[in-house]
Amino acid sequence: MDHRADIYSLGVVFYEMLTGELPLGMFAPPSQKVQVDVRLDKVVLHSLEKEPERRYQHASEVKSGVEIISAEPKAPIQPTTRAPAPVSPMEKHISIVSALRIGFGIIGVLIAVIIFAALVGGGRLSDDPEVIRITSIIGPAVSMLLIVVSVPGIICGVGLLKRKGWARILALILAIPDLITNIPIGPMIAIYTIWVLLNKETARLFADASAERKKQQAAQTKPNRRGLLIGLVVAGIVIVITALLTLPIILPALFLITSPSLMRQSPRVSVESYSVSERLAQLGFPYGTPEDLIFGSEGPTLSDQCIQTLELELSEAAQVHIILRRAYRQYLELERRNTQQHRREDGLTVTISPFPEEAERFLEQLWADLDSGLDELKRTLARRHLPLGQMFGTFQFGGPTVTISVSKENGMFSYYTTYKWPKGSGKSDKGTSSGGGSTLPPKYRRFWEEPATTDK
Repeated sequence: MDHRADIYSLGVVFYEMLTGELPLGMFAPPSQKVQVDVRLDKVVLHSLEKEPERRYQHASEVKSGVEIISAEPKAPIQPTTRAPAPVSPMEKHISIVSALRIGFGIIGVLIAVIIFAALVGGGRLSDDPEVIRITSIIGPAVSMLLIVVSVPGIICGVGLLKRKGWARILALILAIPDLITNIPIGPMIAIYTIWVLLNKETARLFADASAERKKQQAAQTKPNRRGLLIGLVVAGIVIVITALLTLPIILPALFLITSPSLMRQSPRVSVESYSVSERLAQLGFPYGTPEDLIFGSEGPTLSDQCIQTLELELSEAAQVHIILRRAYRQYLELERRNTQQHRREDGLTVTISPFPEEAERFLEQLWADLDSGLDELKRTLARRHLPLGQMFGTFQFGGPTVTISVSKENGMFSYYTTYKWPKGSGKSDKGTSSGGGSTLPPKYRRFWEEPATTDK
Protein backbone atom coordinates (compact mmCIF):
# COMPACT_ATOMS: atom_id res chain seq x y z
CA MET A 1 0.00 0.00 0.00
CA ASP A 2 1.35 3.39 -1.03
CA HIS A 3 0.25 6.66 -2.63
CA ARG A 4 -0.69 4.82 -5.81
CA ALA A 5 -3.67 3.32 -3.95
CA ASP A 6 -4.92 6.89 -3.51
CA ILE A 7 -4.51 7.42 -7.26
CA TYR A 8 -6.70 4.37 -7.84
CA SER A 9 -9.31 5.82 -5.45
CA LEU A 10 -9.10 9.10 -7.35
CA GLY A 11 -9.85 7.17 -10.56
CA VAL A 12 -12.89 5.56 -8.90
CA VAL A 13 -14.26 8.94 -7.85
CA PHE A 14 -13.49 10.37 -11.30
CA TYR A 15 -15.38 7.51 -12.99
CA GLU A 16 -18.37 7.90 -10.64
CA MET A 17 -18.47 11.67 -11.21
CA LEU A 18 -18.65 11.13 -14.96
CA THR A 19 -21.07 8.16 -15.14
CA GLY A 20 -22.92 8.00 -11.82
CA GLU A 21 -21.78 4.38 -11.43
CA LEU A 22 -18.93 2.58 -9.70
CA PRO A 23 -16.29 0.91 -11.92
CA LEU A 24 -17.00 -2.67 -10.77
CA GLY A 25 -16.22 -5.84 -12.67
CA MET A 26 -15.71 -5.56 -16.42
CA PHE A 27 -16.83 -1.93 -16.58
CA ALA A 28 -17.15 0.03 -19.82
CA PRO A 29 -15.20 3.29 -20.50
CA PRO A 30 -17.05 6.49 -19.45
CA SER A 31 -17.65 7.62 -23.04
CA GLN A 32 -19.69 4.43 -23.66
CA LYS A 33 -21.88 5.25 -20.67
CA VAL A 34 -22.46 8.99 -21.11
CA GLN A 35 -21.64 11.75 -23.60
CA VAL A 36 -18.14 12.87 -22.57
CA ASP A 37 -14.88 13.48 -24.40
CA VAL A 38 -13.46 10.12 -25.40
CA ARG A 39 -9.95 11.37 -24.37
CA LEU A 40 -11.10 11.25 -20.74
CA ASP A 41 -11.32 7.46 -21.08
CA LYS A 42 -7.51 7.24 -21.18
CA VAL A 43 -7.08 9.31 -18.00
CA VAL A 44 -9.74 7.40 -16.07
CA LEU A 45 -8.68 3.93 -17.21
CA HIS A 46 -5.00 4.71 -16.62
CA SER A 47 -5.87 5.70 -13.04
CA LEU A 48 -7.79 2.43 -12.57
CA GLU A 49 -5.11 0.01 -13.75
CA LYS A 50 -5.10 -3.10 -11.55
CA GLU A 51 -1.31 -3.27 -11.34
CA PRO A 52 0.19 -0.26 -9.46
CA GLU A 53 3.24 -0.20 -11.81
CA ARG A 54 0.97 0.42 -14.81
CA ARG A 55 -1.02 3.13 -13.05
CA TYR A 56 -0.16 6.88 -12.85
CA GLN A 57 2.78 7.16 -10.46
CA HIS A 58 1.99 10.71 -9.29
CA ALA A 59 -1.28 12.58 -8.79
CA SER A 60 0.16 15.51 -10.75
CA GLU A 61 0.10 13.32 -13.85
CA VAL A 62 -3.67 12.98 -13.54
CA LYS A 63 -3.96 16.74 -13.24
CA SER A 64 -1.76 17.27 -16.29
CA GLY A 65 -3.80 14.86 -18.37
CA VAL A 66 -7.04 16.67 -17.56
CA GLU A 67 -5.50 20.12 -18.21
CA ILE A 68 -4.22 19.04 -21.65
CA ILE A 69 -7.71 17.81 -22.61
CA SER A 70 -9.26 21.08 -21.36
CA ALA A 71 -6.78 23.24 -23.30
CA GLU A 72 -7.15 21.44 -26.65
CA PRO A 73 -10.24 21.52 -28.88
CA LYS A 74 -12.81 18.90 -27.97
CA ALA A 75 -12.73 15.61 -29.84
CA PRO A 76 -15.93 14.32 -31.33
CA ILE A 77 -18.17 12.84 -28.65
CA GLN A 78 -18.88 9.17 -29.06
CA PRO A 79 -22.65 8.61 -29.26
CA THR A 80 -24.13 6.56 -26.43
CA THR A 81 -26.44 4.66 -28.73
CA ARG A 82 -25.34 2.58 -31.63
CA ALA A 83 -27.14 2.42 -34.92
CA PRO A 84 -29.24 -0.74 -35.06
CA ALA A 85 -27.49 -3.52 -36.90
CA PRO A 86 -29.27 -4.75 -40.02
CA VAL A 87 -31.57 -7.68 -39.33
CA SER A 88 -30.26 -10.92 -40.80
CA PRO A 89 -32.69 -12.90 -42.98
CA MET A 90 -31.83 -15.98 -40.91
CA GLU A 91 -33.39 -14.36 -37.84
CA LYS A 92 -36.81 -14.98 -39.38
CA HIS A 93 -36.01 -18.60 -40.21
CA ILE A 94 -34.69 -19.28 -36.70
CA SER A 95 -37.91 -17.87 -35.25
CA ILE A 96 -39.97 -20.13 -37.54
CA VAL A 97 -38.03 -23.22 -36.43
CA SER A 98 -38.52 -22.15 -32.81
CA ALA A 99 -42.27 -21.69 -33.32
CA LEU A 100 -42.56 -25.12 -34.96
CA ARG A 101 -40.76 -26.80 -32.06
CA ILE A 102 -42.89 -25.07 -29.43
CA GLY A 103 -46.13 -25.64 -31.35
CA PHE A 104 -45.64 -29.35 -31.99
CA GLY A 105 -44.41 -29.81 -28.40
CA ILE A 106 -47.58 -28.27 -26.98
CA ILE A 107 -49.74 -30.38 -29.31
CA GLY A 108 -47.89 -33.52 -28.16
CA VAL A 109 -48.50 -32.69 -24.49
CA LEU A 110 -52.21 -32.04 -25.15
CA ILE A 111 -52.55 -35.37 -26.99
CA ALA A 112 -50.83 -37.10 -24.05
CA VAL A 113 -53.36 -35.59 -21.62
CA ILE A 114 -56.27 -36.61 -23.87
CA ILE A 115 -55.00 -40.20 -24.17
CA PHE A 116 -54.45 -40.39 -20.42
CA ALA A 117 -57.97 -39.14 -19.75
CA ALA A 118 -59.59 -41.40 -22.35
CA LEU A 119 -57.83 -44.62 -21.36
CA VAL A 120 -57.49 -44.14 -17.62
CA GLY A 121 -58.94 -41.14 -15.84
CA GLY A 122 -61.85 -39.82 -17.84
CA GLY A 123 -63.70 -42.93 -18.85
CA ARG A 124 -63.69 -46.64 -19.39
CA LEU A 125 -63.57 -48.54 -22.65
CA SER A 126 -65.16 -51.64 -21.18
CA ASP A 127 -66.65 -53.09 -18.01
CA ASP A 128 -64.27 -56.03 -18.31
CA PRO A 129 -61.70 -55.83 -15.46
CA GLU A 130 -59.01 -57.25 -17.73
CA VAL A 131 -59.55 -54.46 -20.29
CA ILE A 132 -59.54 -51.87 -17.50
CA ARG A 133 -56.32 -53.31 -16.10
CA ILE A 134 -54.59 -53.23 -19.49
CA THR A 135 -55.71 -49.68 -20.33
CA SER A 136 -54.66 -48.55 -16.85
CA ILE A 137 -51.12 -49.58 -17.77
CA ILE A 138 -51.08 -48.61 -21.46
CA GLY A 139 -52.65 -45.17 -20.91
CA PRO A 140 -49.97 -43.76 -18.58
CA ALA A 141 -47.20 -45.45 -20.61
CA VAL A 142 -48.29 -43.88 -23.93
CA SER A 143 -48.92 -40.51 -22.28
CA MET A 144 -45.52 -40.51 -20.61
CA LEU A 145 -43.83 -41.42 -23.90
CA LEU A 146 -45.52 -38.49 -25.67
CA ILE A 147 -44.57 -36.10 -22.88
CA VAL A 148 -40.95 -37.30 -22.90
CA VAL A 149 -40.84 -36.65 -26.67
CA SER A 150 -42.76 -33.35 -26.61
CA VAL A 151 -41.38 -31.44 -23.62
CA PRO A 152 -37.78 -31.31 -24.99
CA GLY A 153 -39.22 -29.73 -28.15
CA ILE A 154 -40.82 -26.94 -26.11
CA ILE A 155 -37.60 -26.35 -24.15
CA CYS A 156 -35.63 -26.41 -27.39
CA GLY A 157 -37.94 -23.82 -29.01
CA VAL A 158 -37.58 -21.43 -26.09
CA GLY A 159 -33.80 -21.88 -26.18
CA LEU A 160 -33.72 -21.07 -29.90
CA LEU A 161 -35.58 -17.82 -29.28
CA LYS A 162 -32.85 -16.87 -26.80
CA ARG A 163 -30.14 -18.00 -29.25
CA LYS A 164 -28.74 -20.62 -26.87
CA GLY A 165 -26.02 -22.84 -28.34
CA TRP A 166 -27.32 -25.99 -26.63
CA ALA A 167 -30.77 -25.39 -28.12
CA ARG A 168 -29.28 -25.38 -31.60
CA ILE A 169 -27.65 -28.77 -30.96
CA LEU A 170 -30.84 -30.18 -29.38
CA ALA A 171 -32.93 -29.02 -32.34
CA LEU A 172 -30.59 -30.85 -34.74
CA ILE A 173 -30.90 -34.03 -32.63
CA LEU A 174 -34.71 -33.79 -32.52
CA ALA A 175 -34.78 -33.36 -36.30
CA ILE A 176 -33.35 -36.87 -36.81
CA PRO A 177 -36.58 -38.76 -35.80
CA ASP A 178 -38.59 -36.33 -37.95
CA LEU A 179 -36.33 -37.12 -40.88
CA ILE A 180 -37.19 -40.85 -40.83
CA THR A 181 -40.88 -40.62 -39.91
CA ASN A 182 -43.56 -41.88 -42.28
CA ILE A 183 -45.59 -38.68 -41.97
CA PRO A 184 -44.78 -36.57 -45.08
CA ILE A 185 -44.57 -33.27 -43.19
CA GLY A 186 -41.97 -34.69 -40.77
CA PRO A 187 -39.04 -34.98 -43.22
CA MET A 188 -39.90 -31.58 -44.75
CA ILE A 189 -39.68 -29.86 -41.35
CA ALA A 190 -36.52 -31.80 -40.50
CA ILE A 191 -34.75 -30.76 -43.73
CA TYR A 192 -35.82 -27.13 -43.21
CA THR A 193 -34.57 -27.21 -39.59
CA ILE A 194 -31.19 -28.68 -40.57
CA TRP A 195 -30.75 -26.11 -43.37
CA VAL A 196 -31.49 -23.21 -41.02
CA LEU A 197 -29.38 -24.35 -38.07
CA LEU A 198 -26.32 -25.42 -40.11
CA ASN A 199 -26.22 -22.12 -42.01
CA LYS A 200 -23.04 -20.03 -41.47
CA GLU A 201 -25.09 -16.91 -40.76
CA THR A 202 -27.02 -18.83 -38.05
CA ALA A 203 -23.74 -19.89 -36.44
CA ARG A 204 -22.59 -16.25 -36.41
CA LEU A 205 -25.85 -15.08 -34.82
CA PHE A 206 -25.59 -17.64 -32.06
CA ALA A 207 -21.91 -16.78 -31.48
CA ASP A 208 -22.73 -13.05 -31.24
CA ALA A 209 -25.55 -13.77 -28.79
CA SER A 210 -23.24 -15.91 -26.65
CA ALA A 211 -20.57 -13.17 -26.60
CA GLU A 212 -23.14 -10.55 -25.63
CA ARG A 213 -24.41 -12.72 -22.76
CA LYS A 214 -20.87 -13.22 -21.47
CA LYS A 215 -20.29 -9.48 -21.59
CA GLN A 216 -23.49 -8.77 -19.66
CA GLN A 217 -22.65 -11.42 -17.08
CA ALA A 218 -19.20 -9.95 -16.58
CA ALA A 219 -20.65 -6.46 -16.08
CA GLN A 220 -23.28 -7.66 -13.65
CA THR A 221 -22.21 -6.88 -10.11
CA LYS A 222 -24.66 -9.03 -8.17
CA PRO A 223 -27.36 -11.58 -8.95
CA ASN A 224 -30.86 -10.37 -9.54
CA ARG A 225 -32.32 -11.95 -6.43
CA ARG A 226 -35.62 -10.16 -6.75
CA GLY A 227 -36.11 -11.50 -10.29
CA LEU A 228 -35.12 -14.99 -9.14
CA LEU A 229 -37.62 -14.84 -6.28
CA ILE A 230 -40.41 -13.67 -8.59
CA GLY A 231 -39.58 -16.49 -11.01
CA LEU A 232 -39.74 -19.10 -8.25
CA VAL A 233 -43.08 -17.76 -7.00
CA VAL A 234 -44.57 -17.80 -10.51
CA ALA A 235 -43.26 -21.34 -11.10
CA GLY A 236 -44.79 -22.50 -7.81
CA ILE A 237 -48.17 -20.98 -8.69
CA VAL A 238 -48.10 -22.67 -12.12
CA ILE A 239 -47.28 -26.04 -10.53
CA VAL A 240 -50.12 -25.73 -7.99
CA ILE A 241 -52.66 -24.71 -10.64
CA THR A 242 -51.55 -27.56 -12.93
CA ALA A 243 -51.84 -30.06 -10.07
CA LEU A 244 -55.36 -28.88 -9.21
CA LEU A 245 -56.48 -29.10 -12.83
CA THR A 246 -55.10 -32.63 -13.28
CA LEU A 247 -56.37 -34.09 -9.97
CA PRO A 248 -59.76 -35.12 -11.48
CA ILE A 249 -57.82 -37.17 -14.04
CA ILE A 250 -54.98 -38.51 -11.89
CA LEU A 251 -56.98 -39.67 -8.84
CA PRO A 252 -59.39 -42.01 -10.73
CA ALA A 253 -56.43 -43.34 -12.71
CA LEU A 254 -54.45 -44.12 -9.56
CA PHE A 255 -57.49 -45.88 -8.11
CA LEU A 256 -57.88 -48.04 -11.21
CA ILE A 257 -54.19 -48.91 -11.31
CA THR A 258 -53.81 -49.72 -7.61
CA SER A 259 -57.18 -51.37 -6.97
CA PRO A 260 -56.48 -55.03 -6.13
CA SER A 261 -59.95 -56.06 -7.28
CA LEU A 262 -59.01 -54.95 -10.80
CA MET A 263 -55.41 -56.10 -10.79
CA ARG A 264 -56.33 -59.62 -9.82
CA GLN A 265 -57.02 -62.12 -12.57
CA SER A 266 -59.10 -65.25 -12.52
CA PRO A 267 -57.06 -68.43 -13.04
CA ARG A 268 -58.62 -68.86 -16.47
CA VAL A 269 -60.43 -66.48 -18.80
CA SER A 270 -63.75 -67.79 -20.09
CA VAL A 271 -67.41 -66.92 -20.21
CA GLU A 272 -67.53 -67.63 -16.49
CA SER A 273 -65.18 -64.74 -15.77
CA TYR A 274 -66.83 -61.98 -13.74
CA SER A 275 -68.97 -59.53 -15.70
CA VAL A 276 -71.55 -57.19 -14.15
CA SER A 277 -73.22 -53.88 -14.99
CA GLU A 278 -71.50 -50.61 -14.20
CA ARG A 279 -74.08 -49.85 -11.53
CA LEU A 280 -73.33 -53.09 -9.68
CA ALA A 281 -69.62 -52.39 -10.00
CA GLN A 282 -70.18 -49.01 -8.33
CA LEU A 283 -71.97 -50.71 -5.44
CA GLY A 284 -68.90 -52.90 -4.93
CA PHE A 285 -68.65 -56.38 -6.44
CA PRO A 286 -65.05 -57.63 -6.12
CA TYR A 287 -64.46 -60.95 -7.84
CA GLY A 288 -61.71 -62.41 -5.69
CA THR A 289 -60.06 -65.76 -6.42
CA PRO A 290 -61.08 -69.38 -5.70
CA GLU A 291 -58.47 -69.47 -2.93
CA ASP A 292 -60.41 -66.78 -1.01
CA LEU A 293 -63.48 -68.97 -0.43
CA ILE A 294 -64.26 -72.46 0.90
CA PHE A 295 -67.67 -74.08 0.32
CA GLY A 296 -68.63 -76.50 3.11
CA SER A 297 -71.75 -78.13 4.44
CA GLU A 298 -72.70 -74.95 6.33
CA GLY A 299 -72.15 -72.73 3.29
CA PRO A 300 -69.34 -70.41 2.10
CA THR A 301 -66.44 -69.66 4.46
CA LEU A 302 -63.62 -67.17 3.93
CA SER A 303 -60.15 -68.68 3.84
CA ASP A 304 -57.56 -67.71 6.45
CA GLN A 305 -55.64 -65.81 3.77
CA CYS A 306 -58.74 -63.76 2.85
CA ILE A 307 -59.51 -63.06 6.53
CA GLN A 308 -55.97 -61.80 6.98
CA THR A 309 -56.26 -59.61 3.87
CA LEU A 310 -59.49 -58.11 5.24
CA GLU A 311 -57.80 -57.59 8.65
CA LEU A 312 -60.77 -59.14 10.46
CA GLU A 313 -60.74 -60.06 14.13
CA LEU A 314 -62.08 -63.52 15.06
CA SER A 315 -65.40 -62.08 16.25
CA GLU A 316 -65.72 -59.97 13.12
CA ALA A 317 -64.91 -62.93 10.87
CA ALA A 318 -67.58 -65.01 12.61
CA GLN A 319 -70.17 -62.29 12.08
CA VAL A 320 -69.19 -61.89 8.41
CA HIS A 321 -69.56 -65.66 7.89
CA ILE A 322 -73.08 -65.57 9.32
CA ILE A 323 -74.05 -62.71 7.00
CA LEU A 324 -72.47 -64.34 3.92
CA ARG A 325 -74.11 -67.73 4.53
CA ARG A 326 -77.52 -66.11 5.00
CA ALA A 327 -76.97 -64.01 1.88
CA TYR A 328 -75.85 -67.09 -0.08
CA ARG A 329 -79.12 -68.89 0.74
CA GLN A 330 -81.10 -65.77 -0.16
CA TYR A 331 -79.31 -65.45 -3.48
CA LEU A 332 -79.93 -69.11 -4.39
CA GLU A 333 -83.61 -68.56 -3.67
CA LEU A 334 -83.57 -65.38 -5.77
CA GLU A 335 -81.93 -67.25 -8.64
CA ARG A 336 -84.36 -70.13 -8.25
CA ARG A 337 -87.37 -67.81 -8.62
CA ASN A 338 -86.02 -66.77 -12.02
CA THR A 339 -85.10 -70.29 -13.17
CA GLN A 340 -87.01 -72.71 -15.39
CA GLN A 341 -85.95 -76.36 -15.70
CA HIS A 342 -86.95 -78.67 -18.50
CA ARG A 343 -86.25 -82.30 -17.67
CA ARG A 344 -85.68 -84.91 -20.33
CA GLU A 345 -85.04 -88.60 -20.14
CA ASP A 346 -81.33 -88.22 -20.73
CA GLY A 347 -80.73 -84.67 -19.65
CA LEU A 348 -81.82 -81.29 -18.36
CA THR A 349 -82.12 -77.77 -19.75
CA VAL A 350 -82.01 -74.85 -17.31
CA THR A 351 -82.87 -71.27 -18.25
CA ILE A 352 -82.06 -68.44 -15.82
CA SER A 353 -83.80 -65.19 -16.77
CA PRO A 354 -82.11 -61.81 -16.09
CA PHE A 355 -82.91 -60.13 -12.76
CA PRO A 356 -80.52 -57.13 -12.52
CA GLU A 357 -82.86 -54.95 -10.41
CA GLU A 358 -83.37 -57.68 -7.83
CA ALA A 359 -79.63 -58.40 -7.82
CA GLU A 360 -78.93 -54.72 -7.22
CA ARG A 361 -81.30 -54.54 -4.25
CA PHE A 362 -79.83 -57.76 -2.90
CA LEU A 363 -76.29 -56.35 -3.11
CA GLU A 364 -77.29 -53.08 -1.43
CA GLN A 365 -78.82 -54.98 1.48
CA LEU A 366 -75.77 -57.25 1.77
CA TRP A 367 -73.39 -54.28 2.04
CA ALA A 368 -75.68 -52.62 4.57
CA ASP A 369 -75.53 -55.76 6.76
CA LEU A 370 -71.74 -56.06 6.39
CA ASP A 371 -71.05 -52.35 7.00
CA SER A 372 -72.99 -52.39 10.26
CA GLY A 373 -70.25 -54.45 11.92
CA LEU A 374 -67.11 -53.06 10.26
CA ASP A 375 -65.15 -49.85 10.70
CA GLU A 376 -64.33 -47.55 7.78
CA LEU A 377 -60.96 -49.15 6.95
CA LYS A 378 -62.37 -52.69 6.89
CA ARG A 379 -65.33 -51.57 4.78
CA THR A 380 -62.85 -50.31 2.19
CA LEU A 381 -60.86 -53.55 2.31
CA ALA A 382 -64.06 -55.58 1.97
CA ARG A 383 -65.07 -53.71 -1.18
CA ARG A 384 -61.68 -54.53 -2.67
CA HIS A 385 -61.13 -58.12 -1.58
CA LEU A 386 -64.38 -59.78 -0.41
CA PRO A 387 -64.91 -62.61 -2.98
CA LEU A 388 -68.53 -61.87 -3.87
CA GLY A 389 -67.92 -62.88 -7.48
CA GLN A 390 -66.89 -66.37 -6.36
CA MET A 391 -70.13 -66.67 -4.36
CA PHE A 392 -72.71 -65.06 -6.64
CA GLY A 393 -71.00 -64.50 -10.01
CA THR A 394 -71.09 -68.07 -11.31
CA PHE A 395 -73.82 -67.22 -13.80
CA GLN A 396 -73.08 -63.48 -14.19
CA PHE A 397 -75.16 -62.28 -11.21
CA GLY A 398 -78.50 -62.00 -12.96
CA GLY A 399 -77.22 -59.96 -15.91
CA PRO A 400 -77.80 -62.13 -19.03
CA THR A 401 -80.14 -64.94 -19.96
CA VAL A 402 -78.25 -68.14 -19.07
CA THR A 403 -79.04 -71.47 -20.72
CA ILE A 404 -77.49 -74.61 -19.26
CA SER A 405 -77.71 -77.94 -21.04
CA VAL A 406 -76.77 -81.09 -19.12
CA SER A 407 -76.97 -84.59 -20.58
CA LYS A 408 -76.04 -88.05 -19.27
CA GLU A 409 -75.18 -91.04 -21.39
CA ASN A 410 -73.66 -94.31 -20.26
CA GLY A 411 -72.94 -92.79 -16.86
CA MET A 412 -71.02 -89.83 -18.30
CA PHE A 413 -72.14 -86.21 -18.06
CA SER A 414 -71.62 -83.42 -20.56
CA TYR A 415 -72.64 -79.81 -20.05
CA TYR A 416 -72.79 -76.63 -22.10
CA THR A 417 -73.59 -73.04 -21.10
CA THR A 418 -74.64 -70.05 -23.24
CA TYR A 419 -75.16 -66.42 -22.27
CA LYS A 420 -77.44 -63.95 -24.05
CA TRP A 421 -77.03 -60.36 -22.93
CA PRO A 422 -79.79 -57.72 -23.25
CA LYS A 423 -79.49 -55.20 -26.05
CA GLY A 424 -77.61 -52.06 -25.11
CA SER A 425 -75.56 -53.85 -22.46
CA GLY A 426 -72.43 -53.73 -24.60
CA LYS A 427 -72.06 -57.51 -24.34
CA SER A 428 -72.26 -60.04 -27.14
CA ASP A 429 -73.60 -63.59 -27.00
CA LYS A 430 -71.03 -65.93 -25.60
CA GLY A 431 -70.86 -69.66 -25.23
CA THR A 432 -68.47 -72.09 -23.67
CA SER A 433 -68.41 -75.83 -23.37
CA SER A 434 -67.59 -76.73 -19.80
CA GLY A 435 -66.69 -80.29 -20.69
CA GLY A 436 -67.88 -83.48 -19.11
CA GLY A 437 -67.05 -86.37 -16.85
CA SER A 438 -68.41 -89.00 -14.53
CA THR A 439 -69.50 -86.33 -12.03
CA LEU A 440 -70.94 -82.84 -12.35
CA PRO A 441 -69.29 -79.72 -10.90
CA PRO A 442 -71.19 -78.33 -7.88
CA LYS A 443 -72.65 -75.38 -9.84
CA TYR A 444 -74.38 -77.83 -12.23
CA ARG A 445 -75.04 -80.61 -9.72
CA ARG A 446 -77.52 -78.54 -7.73
CA PHE A 447 -79.75 -78.18 -10.79
CA TRP A 448 -79.49 -81.89 -11.60
CA GLU A 449 -80.45 -82.91 -8.07
CA GLU A 450 -83.34 -80.43 -7.71
CA PRO A 451 -86.82 -81.36 -8.95
CA ALA A 452 -87.67 -79.87 -12.32
CA THR A 453 -90.00 -76.86 -12.37
CA THR A 454 -91.39 -77.89 -15.76
CA ASP A 455 -91.39 -81.41 -17.19
CA LYS A 456 -91.21 -81.82 -20.94
